[in-house]
Formats: sequence, structure tokens, C-alpha cells
Amino acid sequence: MRAILPPLMTRIASSRAAPAVALAALLLVALLLRLGVVAAIPHFFGSGDPSVYYASAKGCLAHGVPRIEFVWHFLTAPPQVAHVEDYCEPGFAYLLAIPTGLFGGGVRGAMMLSVICGTLTVWCVFRYARRFGVPCALLAAALVALEPWSIYYGGLIMKEAAVALVVVLFMAAARRQLAAAQPSPRAAAAL
Repeated sequence: MRAILPPLMTRIASSRAAPAVALAALLLVALLLRLGVVAAIPHFFGSGDPSVYYASAKGCLAHGVPRIEFVWHFLTAPPQVAHVEDYCEPGFAYLLAIPTGLFGGGVRGAMMLSVICGTLTVWCVFRYARRFGVPCALLAAALVALEPWSIYYGGLIMKEAAVALVVVLFMAAARRQLAAAQPSPRAAAAL
């Protein structure tokens, strides 16, 4: 086995497919690390943002709006109080409702939005950094794939992984718009 592995690795490293193999490996590692967070973190590790985001997404699925029902509120009549969430990014609730509904409506399904966004960010960083050369793009993608906070937030019901993806996409679109010989007024207005 030892005699086979080094020539195989040398052949892969010197082939034209080496960047694609390296990127595929990075994406797989990024995905597995983020799924590891999903497996390791309890449903809710506190009553902060993740529970509000999840409740808002469930409200979107049940009522069409990010409605949160407070069943633990027992000091007033009626015992169940509900409100439409407008403080914690209601737009994120609609986005979070998509994987929550697709993956069965549970907390783990809601966590998949961050897993998907965190993994896609690795790919987008590679694509964005390719203009500096493939080695630089692979290094940039590896930094995002292996950076501890990116991994952590890439498995929680939080908006940070989605925001990171949006920021990278925005930067790529802005660079493309600024570099264009004839900038599009519509694209400039959208940015």
C-alpha cells in the first residue's frame, strides 16, 4: 500500500484535476465539520437567538408570518400569548422556514440552513479568490472551511453563516460591476 500511495498522490497533484480534487476534499471536510456541530450541540443551548429564530420559522410555516407563541406565559389571561416577531430579522425567519419545512420541521432541519450556507461559502470564496490563482483560492477556501467560528456558526440556528454567504456573493457582484466596461445601472442600483 505504501508503494502505491506516493505515486498516486504525485500523479493527482501534478494532474489538471488536482485543484478540483482539493476543492472537493475541502468541501467535504467543511460539510462534515458543520454536520459535526449539528450532531454535538443540543437542540437549544440557551434561550437566546436560536430559539427565537426557530420559533419564528415555525410560525412562518404554520401561519405564513413569523408568529411566536409563548406557551410559558401564565401570568396574564389568556395563558397563551402570541406576537409577530419584528425585532429579530423577520426576513431570516422566512429563509429559515424553507429548510425547516423541507427537513421535517424539527430543530435539526432548521440547522441545515447554516450547514448549507457555511459549506457554500467555502465554494464561493474559492470562486471569488481564483482570480489570484488556484493556490491562493484553495488557501482562502481552506481558511473558511477550517476556521473554528465558521465551523461553529455553520451548524447552529443563527444567521451568521447565511450572512457570510451573502457578503461573499455581494463582494463578487460588486467587483464584477466595478470592473465592467459598461456598468449596468440596474445592477448598480441593486448593489
